[in-house]
Amino acid sequence: MKQYLATLLLASVIAISMAMVMHDAKNLLCSPCKFIFKEVAKELPEADKITEKTLKVAIDVVCKRFLGGIPLAKEVCDKLGGDAVDELYKFILKEDKKINPESICKHLHMC
Repeated sequence: MKQYLATLLLASVIAISMAMVMHDAKNLLCSPCKFIFKEVAKELPEADKITEKTLKVAIDVVCKRFLGGIPLAKEVCDKLGGDAVDELYKFILKEDKKINPESICKHLHMC
């Protein structure tokens, strides 16, 4: 019984520690995410004409521009690969085609 309680306590401590690490990682990505999407918005001045392709191009341009100069930009940009842009485009459509860095980064679980 004591071994069971010790194992349960250890598992609880590990779970809490992992949750804290993930929360800290999310907070670390918030500022670079907002910065990147402020720059993406500058690349797409006519937000009402945004398409999935123009969004992807704008994200690629911004990521390449700031990859080495902004801490954690690589981590943010890596999360925008694959199907992420398609899903993000659908989210932006729901937001009336507005590039809102705050809501986008929350949606991406970076803030």
